[in-house]
Amino acid sequence: MKLTRSTIGKLILKTGLITVVVIAGLACFAYNVSFNPDFSALDFITSASPKKKTKNRKHVQETVYGIQDFALNEPLDGFDEISVESGILLRRKTPLYTPMLFPVDADSPVYLKKCARQADSLQEQGCEIQMHPCHQFEFTALIHAGKFDFLLLTETEEEDADVEDKP
Repeated sequence: MKLTRSTIGKLILKTGLITVVVIAGLACFAYNVSFNPDFSALDFITSASPKKKTKNRKHVQETVYGIQDFALNEPLDGFDEISVESGILLRRKTPLYTPMLFPVDADSPVYLKKCARQADSLQEQGCEIQMHPCHQFEFTALIHAGKFDFLLLTETEEEDADVEDKP
C-alpha cells in the first residue's frame, strides 16, 4: 500500500476527529462527576438507571434532622417552635423573605412528603410559602446560614421509644 498525500491527509483527519470525540467524552464525564450531584460514575459505567435503582431499593430511609445537625445554637431566639405531627416546625418570628422560604431536602422522599404536608397546612392558615427543594449539601448550607423562614425538625424512632419507656 502506497501512502499518498490524500491518504495521509485522510488518516490525519480521522485521527484528529477520533481524538476530539474522545476528549469531548472525557470532558463531559469529568464535568458530570464533579458538578452534577445526581451523577454516579458507577451508574454510568454499569448503565444503571433511576428506575432500576428504585426497583432494587427495598425501603426508603427517612432523613432525620435536629437542631444539632445545623449548629443552630443561638438563633433560636428569633423563632417560634410549633409542635406538629412529624416533629417541631421552626417559624421565624420576623420573616426574612416574602413569600416565606421553606427549604426542603429533596434527597429524602419521606422528609419531602412531611414538609409538603406542613406547607399545605400553613398555606391553609394564610401563609404565603415557597418550598425550595434542594440537595442535601445546599439544604444544609441554607439552614446553617439562617436563610430560611420555616424548618421542619423531625423526631427519630429512638426518641419516640425513650418517651414510651418512661413511666
